[in-house]
Amino acid sequence: MEIDDTNDEAYFNLGGVYWKNNQLDSAKIFIKKSIEVQKVTFEKQYGALGGIERQENNLKGTMDYFKLAFKEDPTNIRNYYQVCALADQYYKDPKIKLQYYENLIEKFGTEQKYFSEFAAKRISELKEEIHFKTD
Repeated sequence: MEIDDTNDEAYFNLGGVYWKNNQLDSAKIFIKKSIEVQKVTFEKQYGALGGIERQENNLKGTMDYFKLAFKEDPTNIRNYYQVCALADQYYKDPKIKLQYYENLIEKFGTEQKYFSEFAAKRISELKEEIHFKTD
């Protein structure tokens, strides 16, 4: 039987099966293994703090917390999209804004249509703004 060796829940459930069958040594081994592989993240908490900062109109604080949330789970496109949208509001330089949106496309491609289409639209708009900008 194959097991995802990073799945703490699978190990814990196997431990429970052994426990029910009164195979206590095996139960302890698998439950301890579930503790070893369990990954604790604070993505949800950082996102909530970002929401509070947003409500307090602290744009920089909001962006910082969403960056932390994304760092906790770099597969979460929603958190990175929040970072992009916040950077769009926070920075004046369109080149900096552009970099955030290009990073979104680079990291996630067209994985989720809504986010990738919005990013592509903003990239186009920002490139146009940069091109026609007069210093």
